[in-house]
Amino acid sequence: MRIIITVLTLLTCHGVACAEHRCSITFPSDFQTESVTLAHTRWTESLVTNLGHDGETYLFMLTDMPLEIGDSTLSGCVYSRMDSIPQFLVYSPADLYKVIIDREEAKIGSMGGAPSLHAHPDGKMVVCLKPKRSQSILGVVLSDPKTGMPAPVFGDSTVSWTWH
Repeated sequence: MRIIITVLTLLTCHGVACAEHRCSITFPSDFQTESVTLAHTRWTESLVTNLGHDGETYLFMLTDMPLEIGDSTLSGCVYSRMDSIPQFLVYSPADLYKVIIDREEAKIGSMGGAPSLHAHPDGKMVVCLKPKRSQSILGVVLSDPKTGMPAPVFGDSTVSWTWH
């Protein structure tokens, strides 16, 4: 089974607004995810200790799924959450773009005002630190009136949304 995620989004590139782009991710049933290594575990423990973080910590590991943006393919920016929650992080620090797709709750979060992201130097892992237990890891969901965006549309194998 393939799940296709289609995105209409406005990416911000180094502080300069880019044109609206059509993005998509295909989720094959057999996609590959990087494994958590001892070095990743030690780095995460050090990060949490040095930052004095006492909230929840989530690990997202790199997948082999590319992000399609218009006619371009961007590899190395789709991460899978490493517990039983079916969430995917689309994270492209160079483009200042981050969003969490929660397939179980049928929500897409902008992460605004909520967690902080810390990429491991090897790029295979992103640690998400959630500051308060009462806050959602999703941050502000795209259907929230504050965003001024329509609710995402989830189908059996697709989800689509607009981001201005």
